Amino acid sequence: MLRDILQCPVIKRNFQIVKEINYTMEKGGKEYVLLHNRIRTGLYIVWCKVASRMTTDDSPFEDHHPWESHAFVYDSNYNKFEDVECYGAIIDNREHSYLRAFEKEDIKDKLSVRKTLENYFLGETRICGWKQIIVLK
Repeated sequence: MLRDILQCPVIKRNFQIVKEINYTMEKGGKEYVLLHNRIRTGLYIVWCKVASRMTTDDSPFEDHHPWESHAFVYDSNYNKFEDVECYGAIIDNREHSYLRAFEKEDIKDKLSVRKTLENYFLGETRICGWKQIIVLK
């Protein structure tokens, strides 16, 4: 489905889509690499897996939490929300929270980034990959 969208004539005419090759070689995991190391580098389409919180027992996570595929847009240039300095933002199709701007504390280390994503998506979130979107002039 994403491939079909990216191949549409209107997308090809107005945007350049760039896939990064070596992002998995950087330290901190894909979540940290994208949200911390790519600040002020542009717009990205991101795909991830989210494990929904379905049970509250002490069973191993994988036993009761099916992974769902999800995609969102990450704007690494987003820098201000209500007069607070920001370090990027997620733009998503959520009904009550379509934008999540990041403050410095949200992305200070890989654990902070993972906790921020988990709280926003309401479940453990693992980024699978991303493509940068460059607007053609």
